[in-house]
Amino acid sequence: MPFYKRSVVPRRGRSAVPLAELRDVCSLAALTLLRQLADLCGHSLALLGDIEGHVLALGRRTGRLHRRTARLQALLRGRPLRGAHSAPGSAYNITLAVNTAVVTVNRNVD
Repeated sequence: MPFYKRSVVPRRGRSAVPLAELRDVCSLAALTLLRQLADLCGHSLALLGDIEGHVLALGRRTGRLHRRTARLQALLRGRPLRGAHSAPGSAYNITLAVNTAVVTVNRNVD
């Protein structure tokens, strides 16, 4: 179930003066349209700001994951596996796909 952050409510702004001429009707319609476009721009700016915040947070999380994986790879480079049957060429191969934020750890035993 989605949780809505914003709701758009229509505004009914009627003029107190009756509109007798076509020019007045056109002016009021243009003014109403411009107000609606301004409200729409405000809502879209807020939504894009939220999306930008989520993308920045994802970038920070991905950077932390990349640094942690690099440290782990440096620690495990050249170390034999515990409990392995003394395989001389055993090591961990750690790969990180930064674009998809997927970490793959493979254990290679020769």
